[in-house]
Amino acid sequence: MMNHNFQSYSQQSWKYVIYLTSWGICTITFAVTVETILTLYIYIMVSRADKPSDALNRMLHISWGISHATYSAALFISILFWSLLFNWGEEKLSWINFFVHGSQGIYSLLDQFISARPWDGGHWWISLPLPIVYLTFNLIYYAAGGTDKLGNDFIYPVLDWSGDPGYAIGLSVGAVFIMLAVHYFFVFLTWLRDRIHSR
Repeated sequence: MMNHNFQSYSQQSWKYVIYLTSWGICTITFAVTVETILTLYIYIMVSRADKPSDALNRMLHISWGISHATYSAALFISILFWSLLFNWGEEKLSWINFFVHGSQGIYSLLDQFISARPWDGGHWWISLPLPIVYLTFNLIYYAAGGTDKLGNDFIYPVLDWSGDPGYAIGLSVGAVFIMLAVHYFFVFLTWLRDRIHSR
């Protein structure tokens, strides 16, 4: 029985890629890797007196754009999981649940608060492609007959396109506004950080 369960899980392991949480973990890992490489390069190769080259400035802007998209998505994922998917009172809080669905949101908040990364309110559009691409994928995956790891014809019960399409559409539209609110929360957090630092 245990061997059958392990084989069944192994055959389903590719479904890691169907979950928005997994997309968030992969993209924030990419963003942090890019920022780490840039930070080490600047620390080792660029003197404080030097003006950054045009190429380095371009790379910093790309890195900031990636951070805008992934940090917004990380907090967005944490908010949606704990408010819509976690069954408070019925489900037991586990370390893995907290790590997967909470730590990326907490990391993005802490990192933005202690870094010098700018966050411009006019760049709100950068936060939208990742969730919109995921939503499109989710809908196509459902229409193609895809299932979750348990065999349900939805990835998340709150996006059950066949069971409650009205709710799924309403949630999808609402999610866009939540994402924009998350972006502007980061704008506020950055303003607060800069205000505290300037004292």
